[in-house]
Amino acid sequence: MKRVVAVWILPLLAAAALSGCDSAPSTGTFEKTWGQPGAELGNFVKPRGLAVDAKRGFVYVADMSGRIQKFDLDGQALASRRLPATELGTSEGLAVTSGGDLLVADTHYHRVLRYRFQPGASGAAGAAETAGAPGGVWQPLPGEGSPDLYVIGERGDGPGQFRFPIAVAVDKDDNFYVSEYGGNDRVQKFDAGGRFLRSWGTLGSGPGQFLRPSGIAVETGGSVLVADAANHRVQRFTPEGKFLAEWGRLGTGAGELHYPYDVAALPDGSFLVAESYNHRLQRFAADGTPLGIFGGPGAEPGRFSRPWCLASAGGGVVYVTDTMNHRVQRVRFESCQLPVASCQSATTGNQVPAVGNWQLATGN
Repeated sequence: MKRVVAVWILPLLAAAALSGCDSAPSTGTFEKTWGQPGAELGNFVKPRGLAVDAKRGFVYVADMSGRIQKFDLDGQALASRRLPATELGTSEGLAVTSGGDLLVADTHYHRVLRYRFQPGASGAAGAAETAGAPGGVWQPLPGEGSPDLYVIGERGDGPGQFRFPIAVAVDKDDNFYVSEYGGNDRVQKFDAGGRFLRSWGTLGSGPGQFLRPSGIAVETGGSVLVADAANHRVQRFTPEGKFLAEWGRLGTGAGELHYPYDVAALPDGSFLVAESYNHRLQRFAADGTPLGIFGGPGAEPGRFSRPWCLASAGGGVVYVTDTMNHRVQRVRFESCQLPVASCQSATTGNQVPAVGNWQLATGN
């Protein structure tokens, strides 16, 4: 596979040095791509949602065919699962808990789904998945025979209710954050059991307000980054929702954004933004200093057509749903020595392809 190295904006070198980097900003390097247009296992119909379980070695991808596919970290298709309902639209945001449960922002049904593998399900190595109900206010989804699917939320404006939940992110304690658009335009926080804790944000363009909030990332210290898509910026908050900072404005230059749909925290404290309408990824230092740009419009490896979601796998490895190219790409970003208090990394454990009651990949 041809390796493509990003072209970084040279004037940013001085700015990066001021932000604490000992050398030029690290380049993003294309590593791998998989998928092509199609509804077959391993292919995609406009993939959007994305999550990585680096500990167990899985990548989950939701596309507009109304399914979630499960891959290993190199893109080998393992399983597929249809969403319970898709007549109104398909899901977008995905996240994985510390126990390996998959959270799904079921956008057009105004709820969050939680998948947990059936008791006794095992993978090739015979290792059983964690079993049992998630607890809290999670309830089995009515009409589903499988015991591994649970749900919270309903359409509404109150605590624990949703209007078009689009993204979900999990912190180190398995609390999770959900962003909404379509009138609520806010972020809600829940504990691991699905109990509502707090919410923040209203419709608008001021600090702490949102206009189509999208992707969420939780940083090492617990701060929450939110891609405020239609305001063309990224905002940072405390875990309690207190506004801390914002970066970005509409444009194509360094530090400017055009519909940022997702954000990912990198191990060195920097963060990465997927700009759907600029067809690129942009990296920022922890203080918001722009460090460089990867990609650009196109179908070649390392280029994008409407990148939608990001998922960090630790070690600087980031997966990207390249929506209109109907594929997933993997990019590696080297560490830049930034002035941050601590770094985070994902621990890669035993990569056992346990599939539970998902449709198994065969013939691959």
